Amino acid sequence: MKRESQHDLENEMCAVRLLRTWKQVEAHKLPLKYICDFALYAGGRLAGFAEFKRRKVSVEKYPTVILSLHKAMVGTELAEVSGTQFLFVVQWDDAFGYHVITRPFSGYKIQQGGTFHRCDQEDVEPVIHLPFTGFKFMGED
Repeated sequence: MKRESQHDLENEMCAVRLLRTWKQVEAHKLPLKYICDFALYAGGRLAGFAEFKRRKVSVEKYPTVILSLHKAMVGTELAEVSGTQFLFVVQWDDAFGYHVITRPFSGYKIQQGGTFHRCDQEDVEPVIHLPFTGFKFMGED
């Protein structure tokens, strides 16, 4: 299992600050065995789990944003067994938002994808395409 780079961790902490301000939740970094990035707490109670991604493009550059099918499976299972939610939190160059992911995944386009620029076969896998219509964006509510 890969560790996150210092740059990834810095991006995550920026997102945590935005999420805390926007939704009044505290985010606690999870151990790697959880697969997801954070456990979210509101009022001292577990409120959900979150996976974070930083996209260095405009929110309008692509019609969807992708998430590993495996991460979606783990995140939704954690949410299901804890009676909470699984949030996919994304920060673009010009937007910040989240999508609550639920099962079944049949409403999502699933195909092979991922990151090809690192020449790591572990980066290419089945991914879920999440359309922006399912996202809640900071500043809209």
